[in-house]
Amino acid sequence: MKTIKHFERLGLLIIALFAFCIQVNAQKKNWTGSYIASHCAGKTAGGTGICYDICFEIDLDGTYYGTMSIDGWQCMVRANVYGEVKDNKLTIYYDSPQDENMGFNVEKGTKIVTISKGKKRLIAKWGPAMIEYAFVNAATRIQ
Repeated sequence: MKTIKHFERLGLLIIALFAFCIQVNAQKKNWTGSYIASHCAGKTAGGTGICYDICFEIDLDGTYYGTMSIDGWQCMVRANVYGEVKDNKLTIYYDSPQDENMGFNVEKGTKIVTISKGKKRLIAKWGPAMIEYAFVNAATRIQ
């Protein structure tokens, strides 16, 4: 009798562990959510900080799509973006400006960032346009 209960408990534990593993794997494959990065590029001659906050809101409806906003020193960027997943990496591309966009106009399809999941944090590889505009540098982290 005790042996049967022991096997029942062991079976339930294995099923629960299996269900948890499936859920974790599903989370790793889904890139929907908010991603935020901040970058400061020094100070102006008057001492004002030159800082930027970048936010991506990414959804999934057959394909990844969303918005990008950049707020900071002398800018207010509002743009539509889309993403592609390849080899466990999400690459976000510029799609089109929104009505209130000011100061960041690049061609559709310009790479904004590629995000991959490291062991402890997200790794961002920024596109050349983002670095050229000084919104980020190569080491800017994304959360």
